[in-house]
Amino acid sequence: MNSDLSYVYDGQTHDLHFTLNHNEEELVINGNGNTNAGEYLVTVSVQESKNYLGSNAEYIYVINKAQSVITGSNIDVVYDGNEYSIEATLNHSEKEIIYFNNTHTNAGEYIVNCKVEDSDNYLGASCDFTIKINKAETILIGSDVEKVYDGKVVEIDCSINHNESAIEFDILNIVDAGTYIVTLTAKESTNYKAASKIVNVVITKAQSVLTLDSLTEYTYDGKIHSIIYKLNHSESEIIYTGNDKVNAGKYNITAEVKETKNYKGISVTNELVINKAETVLTLDSLTEYTYDGKVHSIVYKINHNESEIIY
Repeated sequence: MNSDLSYVYDGQTHDLHFTLNHNEEELVINGNGNTNAGEYLVTVSVQESKNYLGSNAEYIYVINKAQSVITGSNIDVVYDGNEYSIEATLNHSEKEIIYFNNTHTNAGEYIVNCKVEDSDNYLGASCDFTIKINKAETILIGSDVEKVYDGKVVEIDCSINHNESAIEFDILNIVDAGTYIVTLTAKESTNYKAASKIVNVVITKAQSVLTLDSLTEYTYDGKIHSIIYKLNHSESEIIYTGNDKVNAGKYNITAEVKETKNYKGISVTNELVINKAETVLTLDSLTEYTYDGKVHSIVYKINHNESEIIY
């Protein structure tokens, strides 16, 4: 015999090869020529011939199972909402790969076990691969705000690229004039990293507006006259200078509002005019008499006491 007694399965037919020391008879071989893994008994014999005795023998040869080889690659990606699975390959088709803990979507690191069982011609095998899904970046978008005070809460225009976290503000309910540095934050979530964004909020003071709420020209009547304004807010009072006049004349009246938390100051000057009233003479006697030797006159009454009637 001139052959190995063991092989590894390779899909080929394997035999034990024998030789005989003469050519008077031929060898009879049984159980030879096998392909699948296993242990095989081969019998070989030769009949007695004219010059040679007969002989027989038994041999066992083995075709060992081949190694199952699982081939695959680890996965390292950034979370995008898709499913990821290990897809391995096997060096034969006698069994299928069995996966454990495969197919993941959320961020994390997962060990995936790939296993194949023994088959007719292949040994079983097992190996591990890793699926690593890294957390994605959180993108916070926020716009600076610049406005004039209007008494309303500032609304910051902002957005986030996912819905796993809410946007939080370190300063809430901004109303009053001023400059504010607001930090927007999104906490780390299952699939996204934490993020922050700084937004500048500038609220400038509004203009104080004085609106005329009275006449500016009167006719003298002995009463006090003033120029009156209305103010467009309640944070300050109107301070008048030179107001409250009685006598006829022209007066410069100043109305002033001091600067406040949310409004600019303002000062306006207007002219208050009190025109002279008409002097009215009213007949207060007869204009026709009969001679009686007495002095007679025409007499008038005047509508004020600032002058006397000169006849």
